Amino acid sequence: MICFEKKGRYGWFNLDKSMGILVKKEEEYIMHNEIDCKACTVYANKGTYFGGMTYAFSSIASVKETGIEVHTGEFTAELSWEELSVILYRDKF
Repeated sequence: MICFEKKGRYGWFNLDKSMGILVKKEEEYIMHNEIDCKACTVYANKGTYFGGMTYAFSSIASVKETGIEVHTGEFTAELSWEELSVILYRDKF
């Protein structure tokens, strides 16, 4: 997973599912080295980057060696690192 920042929000994307990386204003980038357990939207797909499942208005309950546990209301899902496409946090930093 690679960390990114856009419009004051940050997230993570799966490098294996990206088609390319565009870097802008690299000198203003603030490094984030760990996945936070905060409010977010998680996109998961077993195949490619597009399509799959969207877990909106969710939060990451735990980060494990094999993947993450996502809570959406009373629903819980365990997603492997290979399934994850993007984690986009809702809070600005």
